[in-house]
Amino acid sequence: MTQTFSDRLRGIHAATIVPMTAEFEIDETSLAAHLAAVASTPGINGLLVNGHAR
Repeated sequence: MTQTFSDRLRGIHAATIVPMTAEFEIDETSLAAHLAAVASTPGINGLLVNGHAR
C-alpha cells in the first residue's frame, strides 16, 4: 500500500545534530553513526535533519 505524503509525516520525527570536526567540517563518520542510532530507535518514524548553506 502506498502512503500519502501526510501519512509519512505522522508519528515521532527526531531532530538530529550535525557533528563537526575541529576544522569546522562535517564529521561524516560521526554523522552516519548518529543518524543510524537515532533511526534505529524504536518508535521513531522519521528524522529532521539540519540543513546549512555554506
